[in-house]
Amino acid sequence: MMKKVQSFGPLVYIVGLVIAILAGIVPLGANLVVWVSLLLGLIGIFVGLMNIRDKEILLFLVAAIAFMISASSLSSVFSTLGEQFGINFLGQAVAQILANIVILTAPAAAVVAVKALYDISRE
Repeated sequence: MMKKVQSFGPLVYIVGLVIAILAGIVPLGANLVVWVSLLLGLIGIFVGLMNIRDKEILLFLVAAIAFMISASSLSSVFSTLGEQFGINFLGQAVAQILANIVILTAPAAAVVAVKALYDISRE
């Protein structure tokens, strides 16, 4: 049973990425943004619990931290470029996509970090 859930995990992550990208491209109402964020957060928790094996913890955490830090700067760059070249919608869409991916990644990183701390405390 666990093997089926683990093989299902990468597909769930890809679905989360597709939702994050689509929610960044399509303008959403405030109420729908909340639901999409909640869904992305829950998918992130699932990914953290089911996808990341013990040998992948360090690599995942470093990649997640690097992405979450760089996404903020990239968002600013794309927003500024969008304003400068008169294509605000593109800059805003990229910024929203990055923010959505951070919403997907942060819960996964938190779950994996807690698992790592638990493993360290057991030793």
